[in-house]
Amino acid sequence: MKAKLLVFMLFYLITTTLFAQNNEYKVNVNLTGISDSLCIYFCQATNPNNIDTDYVYGNDTFKKTYTGSVTEPSSLNIYAFRLENNEFRKYKEIKLFVGNENVSVSGDINDFDIITNSETQQIYNMWVEKLSILTDKMSDVLNRYNRSIGVVSDSITSATILKEYKAYRDKEKQLVSKFISQHPSSETSAFLLHTYMYKIQKDSVKILLDKLDKSCVKTSHGKDLKLFTRTKKLVVGDFWHDFDAFDIEGKEVLFSEIKNIEGKYILLGFSNLGCSPCENSVSELKNVYDIYNDKLELVTYFQGITQEGLKGKAKSHNIDWTYIGLGKYDKETMFTYGAYGTPKFVLISPDRKIIYSWGMGYKKGSLLKKVKEYLE
Repeated sequence: MKAKLLVFMLFYLITTTLFAQNNEYKVNVNLTGISDSLCIYFCQATNPNNIDTDYVYGNDTFKKTYTGSVTEPSSLNIYAFRLENNEFRKYKEIKLFVGNENVSVSGDINDFDIITNSETQQIYNMWVEKLSILTDKMSDVLNRYNRSIGVVSDSITSATILKEYKAYRDKEKQLVSKFISQHPSSETSAFLLHTYMYKIQKDSVKILLDKLDKSCVKTSHGKDLKLFTRTKKLVVGDFWHDFDAFDIEGKEVLFSEIKNIEGKYILLGFSNLGCSPCENSVSELKNVYDIYNDKLELVTYFQGITQEGLKGKAKSHNIDWTYIGLGKYDKETMFTYGAYGTPKFVLISPDRKIIYSWGMGYKKGSLLKKVKEYLE
């Protein structure tokens, strides 16, 4: 009886240990050559709450093991910020793409290696190496373009440089397509296609998605890609897309049922927590609202936010227009309005048609200029 119990306990110990090993990643970091004060910041992209921060004050070596778990291969980022003029500025960035595996990052802070038994990371490293050659060339082109701006005699040169840059961007897309075709069974390919899906023609995304193995299509990136390819993006003249949200008091609302929008133009803005350009746009939005609130209603829409967080944002911004939110991410609504990032602004007419859609991001003066053009 004791022998059977001992065998059972041994079996249990082995199986639970193996299970734990397969359901946890370990990132062992050993960086040397640190002469400045650094802030080392670790972030798991799929779990924003899994964040770790360390401060290194002029030590020669930084050692740390980060642990956690992911449901599928995911991005893990390590950033090093250097103290300059009493402020921490980004100095180095280490990007990982692994599952629940052991990874070692070791070497000099300026020249380190990523050591792993992960095929996912190895394939990702291959992509980074291929891309780095191209990005170095693109950086050189951009530097030459910036030096030519404002010089009248160099206007032709600037146009030539931009044409050269566009050619490199096209090569980047071709490189992505070729890499995915060569590695159809790697989650890295699903991750890359997800990263570039907004920059590639949708028909090309569909073709590349069909090349991926079923196991890759079943990942969160694969599911997003399937939704993206079958979702029609609204263009000027199309009727708006309705969606669910909650207001600052936590009450469930439909976009179409928001108060004060009847008979008015609507400036719909997609925002996000931690989005600096979103914060920068608030001042101009206030100006737009002050001038046109008699015939225009502003609606700012946050995703991945709690009711308390939404209410806190509205209070800190001290706004008079409507803030709505959603605790999860409604990818269909984002894809429909072309909100592939934030901020994203869309102008809707009183008869609920799209009349203008800004590009991604925010440029000072761009909102007021277009609203004035359409409302006056």
